[in-house]
Amino acid sequence: MSSLFASGCAEGDVCHGLSIPIYMVFPRLFTCPTLETTNFWGPTDPQSWGHHRGPSSVLSLRHALGCGFPHMDSLQGLKRCLLVETGSLMCLLEDTGLSSVCGGHRTQMVSLGGLRKKRSNRWRKKRSKRWRKKRRKKRRKRWRKKRRKRWRKKRSKRWRKKRKKRRKRWRKKRRKRWRKKRSKRWRKKRRKKRRKRWRKRRGGGGGRRGGRRGERGGEEVEEEEEEEVEEEEEEEEEEEEEEEVEEEEEKEVEKRWRKKRRKRWRKKRRKKRRKRWRKKRRKKRRKKRRKKRRKRWRKKRRKKRRKKRRKKRRKRWRKKRRKKEVV
Repeated sequence: MSSLFASGCAEGDVCHGLSIPIYMVFPRLFTCPTLETTNFWGPTDPQSWGHHRGPSSVLSLRHALGCGFPHMDSLQGLKRCLLVETGSLMCLLEDTGLSSVCGGHRTQMVSLGGLRKKRSNRWRKKRSKRWRKKRRKKRRKRWRKKRRKRWRKKRSKRWRKKRKKRRKRWRKKRRKRWRKKRSKRWRKKRRKKRRKRWRKRRGGGGGRRGGRRGERGGEEVEEEEEEEVEEEEEEEEEEEEEEEVEEEEEKEVEKRWRKKRRKRWRKKRRKKRRKRWRKKRRKKRRKKRRKKRRKRWRKKRRKKRRKKRRKKRRKRWRKKRRKKEVV
């Protein structure tokens, strides 16, 4: 290997003591027919290309060689992967003294065989008890976070305001429905519909099913009809009475509710008023305290200034006295 060393580095030559280009040192590296098509994890020919390595070793190797050979980066063969026989490479590095150039990367390069990527069976891993347990834990954590977020949102002032408005709207709609169902017009319409339903059930006059008049004598049918009309009128009267009773009950309920609401409002107003008063009192107290504190501070500062002035005055007097004594 001593023939590899040059006496000096001429311009255009490779640096760090090697007088011949790298493709002559590694002839098998650059004459590989599969070099361009092979990626890091693809199949390799172990007889000619040695250990199969991952990207970390390739990068470190390329960096180390790049230290010694500046034109290494421009080589086409190193674009996809670098498959080198471990033994010959290390031998060359030892002989040429390149190992000292490599620095911290040498240890990485020595253990090239250990850098093979271990491929685990993903599906087996995901079926394992441990992995499932971890997933469950993560899921619960995520749910907890969401729940807390929801709680925080519902406690917020804005959300409470919205809820209040929503409830108010619902109340309004409910009252509107009640009012509508208590109205004379709506009751009249309902009565009409009910009669129509009864008529259909009895099969009297018109409609798809037709009447029963042709079956018996005319007088009997008329009497039956009169009885039916009377029955209907009685039922209507009963229903009207029931509705009136219901209305009165609803009014009573509404009255009770109004009373309750007023009570609740009064309580709320009182609470707010007290809160306002508390706030004012607190503010006043704070103001007073601040005032007193500032007063104290001013007093202290004045005292300090006086002390300083006194000290300076005494200093001046002493100086004058000393001068007089010297004279």
